[in-house]
Amino acid sequence: MGLSHARLCIVDLNTGQQPMQGSNRNVVSYNGEIYNYIQLRRELGESSFVTSSDNEVDFKAYERWGFDCKYYF
Repeated sequence: MGLSHARLCIVDLNTGQQPMQGSNRNVVSYNGEIYNYIQLRRELGESSFVTSSDNEVDFKAYERWGFDCKYYF
């Protein structure tokens, strides 16, 4: 499978590179912005994040809440 992506650089221009791989084998290629990512980072535990990218919140939310994470965004 191949993916093509042009990143919309809004948050974390330096370390928020995509596609991004989580701690498991999941990969995300996402062109958008998570508006409540700061609130979600606090709820998920800020110390567990490697980047300051809103995109990394996707992985942490999925790891904690599974498919129910869609209700938090």
